[in-house]
Amino acid sequence: EEYTSFDKYIEGMPEGQKSIYYVTGEGRKNAMLQPVIEKLTSRGYEVLLMTEPLDEITIEAIRDYKDFRIVDATKEGLDLEDDAETKKEKEELTEKYRDICEYLEVELKGLVQKVTVSTLLTDSPA
Repeated sequence: EEYTSFDKYIEGMPEGQKSIYYVTGEGRKNAMLQPVIEKLTSRGYEVLLMTEPLDEITIEAIRDYKDFRIVDATKEGLDLEDDAETKKEKEELTEKYRDICEYLEVELKGLVQKVTVSTLLTDSPA
């Protein structure tokens, strides 16, 4: 396991990245199972893994570091500063599969909270 600082994270950020991204989980293995990690790493972004019990409480108290927002990558509505074309593509996919999502929400009621179209996975099968 390798520990890092916010300053070291910022030094390694690709040009154009505006936020510091993190995920929480019980141990490194569980944290790495988050689908959003695949999307962020495909863009060249590093993701901080918060795996200690107090990490989540501590990190939620810190909203910004220097000129960068600190963002929980697993929260719904993650904004990756996509360009207009990518945002349009997401909207088209959401509309195209709206009926399927609604059907699955009804059929899986009690088993899932919400069904949505996602572009988080880039290489893995859904």
